[in-house]
Amino acid sequence: MKKRLKKLITPFAILSCLMLISSCEKPETISSNEDYAVKFRLKKAAISRIIYVSANFGDDATTNPFSSSTPFETIQAASDITIPGDNVYIMNGTYQQPNTSNTNDIILDVTRDGELGAYITYMPYPNASPIIESKGFKWNAIKVNASYIIVKDLVLYGDNQALSLSEAKAVEVDHRAGGDDWDGYSKFQMNGISVSGDRDPHHVEIRGCTVHDFPGGGIGGGDCDYITIANNIVYNNSWFTFYGTSGISIFGPKNSDLTTGYKIKIVRNISYDNKTQVPYQSSSTSDLSDGNGIIIDANNGTQEKVVYTGRTLVENNICYKNGGGGIHLFQAHRVDVINNTTFANEQSLPYGNIDANDCDDVKFRNNIAYSKTGGKANGSFSNTSSVTFDYNLYYNGTVTQGGTNSVTANPLFINISSRDFKLQSNSPAINIGTTTSVSGTTMDLIYNPRIKNGRTDCGAYEIN
Repeated sequence: MKKRLKKLITPFAILSCLMLISSCEKPETISSNEDYAVKFRLKKAAISRIIYVSANFGDDATTNPFSSSTPFETIQAASDITIPGDNVYIMNGTYQQPNTSNTNDIILDVTRDGELGAYITYMPYPNASPIIESKGFKWNAIKVNASYIIVKDLVLYGDNQALSLSEAKAVEVDHRAGGDDWDGYSKFQMNGISVSGDRDPHHVEIRGCTVHDFPGGGIGGGDCDYITIANNIVYNNSWFTFYGTSGISIFGPKNSDLTTGYKIKIVRNISYDNKTQVPYQSSSTSDLSDGNGIIIDANNGTQEKVVYTGRTLVENNICYKNGGGGIHLFQAHRVDVINNTTFANEQSLPYGNIDANDCDDVKFRNNIAYSKTGGKANGSFSNTSSVTFDYNLYYNGTVTQGGTNSVTANPLFINISSRDFKLQSNSPAINIGTTTSVSGTTMDLIYNPRIKNGRTDCGAYEIN
């Protein structure tokens, strides 16, 4: 992907050059950050920099953001000077948009690419606990519209506690009647982290983040490729949007190459209490839609999206008490749903704890699907014969397509009331999964070895 070049002469490029070239080398004339990156592209290890940010004492006019004593004030200022290999260290403080009435202001809009082997990483300063707080009329707290990017270990929270359902429903009614107050609508549609945009981002990792209380989706990707969403905690999202958003979602990925192996990975996440309460904006019957723990949507050429050639892995996740499905596939193909634990989803919609609708080439293996009373443990609708469920454990709900090697029994979690979904020592989920790893993954949710005594346990945890 071509970079967008900006002809800006800044002191940061000159300072970086002086800091990183050894004393036996003569500094070269640098005209911009991009020129610097081009000249030293073969010295990726040498040019890796740390850019510091502090909401408490930083200054975006600083001439030396590479020192922890003179950081930038905003994450955006750091992002705007990044080059491949950079680490942006975010120090303690609460980070908010500079103007909560302007929909163009978001906390972090990533548009500068890293490179293969030289990702740009956004993370907390060591031992710091920064908070990203997104309020007001915004569409996203963080938007990644670039490639070779890592966002890790950040805490983001949205504006749910300040919003009312009656207000959100009034906005949906106005929009359905032909209104187009998009600035006003944005307040109720705000997403946590969005990997999307006109630059077709690829090779992006969202790791170890906590994303909660956003009126729109939690973590999502669209028109993207090579996306890893791992080890995140995502909850209380999607409450006020009139779009069908979810806790974690991939909608219409786009091929950056024609590789057919796993390119999208949603692994080791915990997603709960995400639900929609406002009718979906394009529904003629004003029905609710989505609010799933995890959804893979429109990767098979439907909904005006391309046919995605890569494979998607959904593995070692826990999804519970979401409004829609625990793990919901819609118009999707080439997906493996492996060793997940789902519990009491379908709080608002009867999708199923694990389910597929209008899908093909999909495998559900080694999962636990524990339904709410009267719900669906799993669901299979309008699929081809290549959608298969087997080696799963189902409990407390109807089973549409079971599989000859599946079991219906109480999985005997350690403690449901405290949401401890590990297995008791006498659980019937132990050693009833496949004899080999379906995906090649050798560890469970908490990195215990996956196969013991010759077989896999069902669910996200392998018992010790």
